Amino acid sequence: MLKSRILLRHAVQSAPSTSSPEYMPSKQFMYSKVKRPSQKSHFVKVASEIELYKDVYGDDALKRLKINDDTWKVLMEMSWED
Repeated sequence: MLKSRILLRHAVQSAPSTSSPEYMPSKQFMYSKVKRPSQKSHFVKVASEIELYKDVYGDDALKRLKINDDTWKVLMEMSWED
C-alpha cells in the first residue's frame, strides 16, 4: 500500500503540466487534500462558486484575486451551505 502511494505521488509530481486555468489548484494539492468522496463533492462546490464568480465579474477580476494553493486550502476548510 505504501509503495503504491509513493509511486502515485511520484507520478503526480512528475506529470507534465497541462493548460488548466490559473485559479485551479495544483496536482499536488489535489492529491493531498481531495481524496475522500465528501472532499471531492466539496471541491466541486468550491470550484462551482469560483466559476460563478468568473461568469459574473469576468476573468480579469478572477485573476486579480490571485488564487493559489493556500487560498484553496482555506476555501476547502470553509463550510458551504446549499
